[in-house]
Amino acid sequence: MAEVTAFGNTVKQYVPGLPDSMISVDGNWDSALDAQLSPMVGFDTTAISWEFDPEGTASTRIRYTGTCFLASYNATSPINGKDAVTFTLQQASNITRATIP
Repeated sequence: MAEVTAFGNTVKQYVPGLPDSMISVDGNWDSALDAQLSPMVGFDTTAISWEFDPEGTASTRIRYTGTCFLASYNATSPINGKDAVTFTLQQASNITRATIP
């Protein structure tokens, strides 16, 4: 929301702006995922399609979909812990909520 309060207003005024969102992901490192994501950081100009099924993949369950760009990617391998990965996706489109057919 953008603030548009003018001189003389007694309450702050707002108008909706353009939507913007990022998705942050943390997880265990995986060689197949690393092979797909690591070359794309900052170089891929094609948006990645994604879908998220929070209730599972059965028919009539909720599904969110969208497209995004890989904004950051970091793999770590601590001495006393598991290999991990973190990455951030910058939304390139609206997020759609629907049901799985």
